[in-house]
Amino acid sequence: MTTVVATGGGGGTTVVVTKSESHNACRAAIPAMHIGMAVFCLIVNIFMPGIGTIFAGFSVFCCANKGASGGEMVATLCINFWVGLLQIGTVWFFFLGWIWSIMWGAAFLGMSADYHKSEDDNIIVVNSAPPPPPAQPIIVNNTTMMGGQQAPPQQYPPPQQYPPPQQQQQGPPPAYQGQGQMPGEVQEHKM
Repeated sequence: MTTVVATGGGGGTTVVVTKSESHNACRAAIPAMHIGMAVFCLIVNIFMPGIGTIFAGFSVFCCANKGASGGEMVATLCINFWVGLLQIGTVWFFFLGWIWSIMWGAAFLGMSADYHKSEDDNIIVVNSAPPPPPAQPIIVNNTTMMGGQQAPPQQYPPPQQYPPPQQQQQGPPPAYQGQGQMPGEVQEHKM
């Protein structure tokens, strides 16, 4: 992804974001076909597992992967051809190939959005208005507010003086009195 930030002459900011998609191996394996061809390959994969995947591999030469180089087309054909054969070969093993071919056909439908996407969808431009000027401080003069007369000074009453809190004298806490012991009675301990 490329991001360019430029400041305009009026103080505004223009941000241009260009998305660039990286093509990985999984993306190269599934051709981006027209939606009609993708639906056809999905239906063929449902009824004849693997055959729709092989058709999709051959479709890169006529109606899929716009703008791909010759090497990319051959690689996509080879991957889809061998994946289709594996789907056919594993259909008898707990229907694994049949489920795999249906999922692969659903991926064809998902990738058909790339076929219909135009290059203009990749650019986002955001303009922002220039920031407002900073606020100026307002200075108020008492003389001008009173029409040329000096305002009388404010008189605030002094804070009230409270007497300090009185300290109460307390004696030591009473001694612990165990179970069965009366207040004031002292128990003797023998060693």
